[in-house]
Amino acid sequence: MVDDELNICNLLREVLSQEGYVIETCQAGQEALKKTEARNYDMLISDLKMPGISGIELIRSVKAASPDTATVLVTGYATVETAVEALRYGADDYVTKPFNIEELRKVVSRGLESRQLRRKNQELVEMLRSANEELQRRKDDLSQEMVRTSESLLSTNRRLELRVQQLNTIMELTKAITSILDFGRLLDFCLKLISREMEVENSSLMLMQPDGRQLVVKAAYGPRVEKVMGKERRLGDGVAGWVAEYKEPLLVADVEASPAFSTEFSAQYPGNSFLCVPLVLQQRTVGGLNLTGKTSGEGFTEQDRDFASAIAGQIAVAIENAGLYDTIRQNSLSAVQALADSLEARDPYTSGHSSRVTGYAVRLAKVLGVSQTGLETLRYGSRLHDLGKLGISEATLHKNGALNEDEWAMIREHPAKSEQIVDSLGFLDRVKPIVRHHHERWDGTGYPDGLKGKEVPFLTRVLSVADCYDAMTSERPYRGAMSHEAALSQLQSGMSKQFDPALVQEFVEVVCTGPAAGHAG
Repeated sequence: MVDDELNICNLLREVLSQEGYVIETCQAGQEALKKTEARNYDMLISDLKMPGISGIELIRSVKAASPDTATVLVTGYATVETAVEALRYGADDYVTKPFNIEELRKVVSRGLESRQLRRKNQELVEMLRSANEELQRRKDDLSQEMVRTSESLLSTNRRLELRVQQLNTIMELTKAITSILDFGRLLDFCLKLISREMEVENSSLMLMQPDGRQLVVKAAYGPRVEKVMGKERRLGDGVAGWVAEYKEPLLVADVEASPAFSTEFSAQYPGNSFLCVPLVLQQRTVGGLNLTGKTSGEGFTEQDRDFASAIAGQIAVAIENAGLYDTIRQNSLSAVQALADSLEARDPYTSGHSSRVTGYAVRLAKVLGVSQTGLETLRYGSRLHDLGKLGISEATLHKNGALNEDEWAMIREHPAKSEQIVDSLGFLDRVKPIVRHHHERWDGTGYPDGLKGKEVPFLTRVLSVADCYDAMTSERPYRGAMSHEAALSQLQSGMSKQFDPALVQEFVEVVCTGPAAGHAG
């Protein structure tokens, strides 16, 4: 903890020591730099304004020397510029003076947890890099084997072609690990790839539940999808439970000929052969891969078992990586969401505005057939579109009367400032055009870029209609709320001027016929 006020250092040391943390304090940035050079700290908490080295300069220096050190900026000047600058130079979070002790505890806990997640993610990346190197070495070995076995060239070529095809499948799966982080899409991609390459009729992925005792089918491929999705199996129970408990693959080439399976039991497995492989990561079972019925009618082979086991290892890493990414994403989004909530808390007239706008916009987008990815992007954009207003004074936001030129210029800057805040979160890149352009107009007279017609992104046009409708039907310091009918009339008057005319027509249908028609209050 670095703060030029000794009483603040002593206060934080007492509060955080009660949480089990070991705290060191100092009153100057230069002294803090010397300490961080001599010792590796888990977290740095620094005041923004200090003699000599400022808090941001200190954080930038510490991050340059130790990128995984969690950093928190303490400031009594909570503005959007402070937040953006702190994030740009590496601060993971910030708190304001005077302190809210409970919020401080949450910030410290969240920062240390994120640091651990980043370290674990880096370990997984290193594991993937090592796996790729091993795959490359194995491909080289296969090439050398082809040269050494030239006498049986035809059969060797067939084996090599199959082997290389399998390795390419694993490589394709490895690439997907780094590009597909949506959990559902990742599982579906893995199953489709496996089913295609191994030519199986039915496949499914079971994932271990948090209790470590229950497996549940989370993805399936083939004609039996509806029958197996959501199916549960206790650890140690049945084939999948046995494989998960003992971490060993199970191959049955002929169900009817195997004394271990009765007629009633084999009826669960269409086809005459099945293969079950555990998903194991660092000696921990995370799930299982089930394959039944080859399209050729042949039984599974040991080569199939080895190939499926290699793929299972990649899938286990992919599942862990996607889960970690989702956790990091949710933590980061929670921080920005808190900013959005704090904005509405400043202004009783806009309380609930972004939530209502989100509801209207998503309802309209669903009617228009927007994809699930598009709906998620629109939800984030609608919720965060006014973040830039954090940098506008309350006097301007609450002014009961016309704005002067300087105040109006400040208001017009808020879409670009919203984009700056969203830009600090890389996984929200698709959201940036929505928040930047939500005040553009169909006739090109909007701001900040004067886009015209379909130059304005489609989802932004959807948000614009919903945003204006809620603004008109809400109380404001300078006017009362319009009625539902008056607001719709204003929207229709703005067709081909402010709004996309096709979207206005659809919106009128949505709010007039959908649930909770009219303004929700």
